[in-house]
Amino acid sequence: MQVKITLKSGATVYADIGDFTTSRSPLDNHLVKINWTTPDDWKDKLVTVNFDEIAAIVLSREVTDDNS
Repeated sequence: MQVKITLKSGATVYADIGDFTTSRSPLDNHLVKINWTTPDDWKDKLVTVNFDEIAAIVLSREVTDDNS
């Protein structure tokens, strides 16, 4: 799976990830925690990200056709 993080500046960061979870504050719904695993066969590794700079997070996965 791949994550695409768009920053408020407009910059985009891509990384290969395994499991990915986020947590939000129950008081104001702001993002307060991100957890991810890095697959063994990673090409681009996400090490850290600043919550205050994040505008959007998109997860992408490759869809395979099981009918072949």
